[in-house]
Amino acid sequence: SQYGSDWAGRYYADSYSLVYVAVTPALSWRINEQWSVGTAVGINYIASESEVAINTLTPGAPDGRLKADLDGVGTNFNLSLLWEMTGKTRFGLSYTSESKTEIDGDLKFRNAGPVIGGLLDRGILSDKIKVEQVMPQRIVGGVYHELESGAFIVSDLAWVEFSKFGANSITLDGDKIHVDGGGFNNFWAGTLGYGFPKNNGMRYTMDTFYVQAPVDDENRTLALALDRIWGVGVGVHVDQGNGQDVEFNLHLVDFGKGPVDTGPSAVRGRVVGETENPYALIISGVYNF
Repeated sequence: SQYGSDWAGRYYADSYSLVYVAVTPALSWRINEQWSVGTAVGINYIASESEVAINTLTPGAPDGRLKADLDGVGTNFNLSLLWEMTGKTRFGLSYTSESKTEIDGDLKFRNAGPVIGGLLDRGILSDKIKVEQVMPQRIVGGVYHELESGAFIVSDLAWVEFSKFGANSITLDGDKIHVDGGGFNNFWAGTLGYGFPKNNGMRYTMDTFYVQAPVDDENRTLALALDRIWGVGVGVHVDQGNGQDVEFNLHLVDFGKGPVDTGPSAVRGRVVGETENPYALIISGVYNF
């Protein structure tokens, strides 16, 4: 999220980013014609960066700045199961464990003013921070069924223990460091897709999905103004032979208006509002070889 440095909520969030990169070596075994199992270990790198304005608590003085750069490495594991009931129908189940990562780094103050600067000089306010970032456990189940015509139907249902999700942005509330986090809910997400083959190794797909809001309106923050999400999409898949194929997808997504009310604060003020145009057009591609 990026709001700019001169808007009304600059003491809550100017910009915020959360980067999550995972390397996941996996192994799978086909037990017999119907059952397969798999396991994987995830090595996760997390980087969080946030920047806000500081009310220097000095009348007439311009705003200061606070920037937080944090990162760390964590691990998790995955277990999966596939049941091929028939040659045309199969069910899958996948579990991914929680990953807890201690992310730490520096707090960079600029033009903090005499009050905040004095607290830093005396060591009352630290320029180092460490927080626990939690990537929650999740379960995904899915079904694939092929019709006699060669068309197919796919559906997935996922549950995410998002109530365990970790820290958000870092701000300065008066003379105290405040970590905006918590207040999230567990949520469900579902997908439904339909595909049908055409000539020359091509097939077309249509799909839709819905994700529950992971946070109540009264707990939503400006850093992660998450709301319910839904979308529809179309795609084309081309089988090039020799185990190579390519696909392209186009999705229209509504991320929800994400209304936010920060509540009153003598130092940071109160911000109330919602996203005016929460829509996105997403183009994606996959190449398998």
